[in-house]
Amino acid sequence: MNGLVLILRAISISPMVFLRYLPVLVIYILLAVGIFYSTSNLIVWGMLFFLMSTIGTTFLFLTGVRAALMVVGATTSPTVEGLTRVTVRSLFLHMLPQFILVILLSAIWGIVHRSVVLPMALPGAADVFGAYTAMASAFFSAESQETFGVALAATDPMQLQLAAALFVFGALLIVGFSIGIFGVPMAALAANAVQYSPGNDPIYGIGKYLLPQMVLYLMTTAAPTVLFAMTAPVAVLVGGVDAGLTISAVLLVVFVAYAPCISYAGMALGYDAVRRQIQAELRAQRAPIVDMEQERETLKELRQMRKKEASGTKMYDPVAEARARRRR
Repeated sequence: MNGLVLILRAISISPMVFLRYLPVLVIYILLAVGIFYSTSNLIVWGMLFFLMSTIGTTFLFLTGVRAALMVVGATTSPTVEGLTRVTVRSLFLHMLPQFILVILLSAIWGIVHRSVVLPMALPGAADVFGAYTAMASAFFSAESQETFGVALAATDPMQLQLAAALFVFGALLIVGFSIGIFGVPMAALAANAVQYSPGNDPIYGIGKYLLPQMVLYLMTTAAPTVLFAMTAPVAVLVGGVDAGLTISAVLLVVFVAYAPCISYAGMALGYDAVRRQIQAELRAQRAPIVDMEQERETLKELRQMRKKEASGTKMYDPVAEARARRRR
């Protein structure tokens, strides 16, 4: 499947994916909020955050991918046992490696952004981020806060917003790269959560359709996030709580619920394309080198041609030939 076709098809089927994904998302949010407000115990909150950010997030992600697989027609209804097994496997085989990869690459990008990109492109913002880092490392001491305040006052807010947007875009580009690598394998593993599992391995189609899936993620997630970073008040970027929510922030929150469905659709379409390609290759391998059916038809045509040629000839009769000569 062509990359552009995959992107367009993913966008076109995303509303149907969202309709299948929405009930699980609502239940997930209600469950998290309900447990959070039902107790003030910090231990319970910690356990809730751990479960929701690991198993819960993985299950929610697999539900979205499976919704896209159902829309594409690449799977059937799952079983409870299959969902449980696939959720645990995906957590350790896909989510954890992606998390480690994103952390490592983001740390490298942070060093490059702070030491190379900002001094060259936005020197004023570099001073602000340097002061902010010093304040954080000094546990928000009074001297560090004063240094940070002076650097912030001397910096153009637009320059600071551009610096924050640049860092956010780089971090989201790293996340998109990770999703592009693991997109098809995650969809393949999600397809195993059925009664008659296709038995896809955890690296099934790894790296396939990387660029289209990165484009989908950047279009639907990175772009709105960077737009928010560029339009949000500076107080929000540096941790202020009095700035309130802007219109862009509200739109971003609304879009966050829908945007992942486009990426889910891209993963499902990529898996379906790889699956069809592998099936076609297996059929070609199993097919005989000589097409017996075609050979039968060719032999039949040759026999018919010989019969037509033989119908216009006469059989040689030596006796009749001798009699004809005597009469002459």
